Amino acid sequence: MNDADRVLLRFGPYKTPRFRYGKIVSCEVRGEVRIVGLSEGRIRWPIGQSRQGPLALIVFGALAKAVRRESNLAVAHWWGVVRHEA
Repeated sequence: MNDADRVLLRFGPYKTPRFRYGKIVSCEVRGEVRIVGLSEGRIRWPIGQSRQGPLALIVFGALAKAVRRESNLAVAHWWGVVRHEA
């Protein structure tokens, strides 16, 4: 398998959802979050902030489907997620 195949989205296409800054939405990972920004990934995605948490991509809609269906490498590549070491 070559490198391009590792990041291929097999169940897409996925598009940036329509959203409004300041709106509170339900994230499948962190619960209710406020939309405060937009990511810089290849697929731009709303960034949310919970009451006590850091800024992070909001796992909802197409991103939630992609996380369930696509490879970890593909999701990381297209949504611009990098591994963070504590």
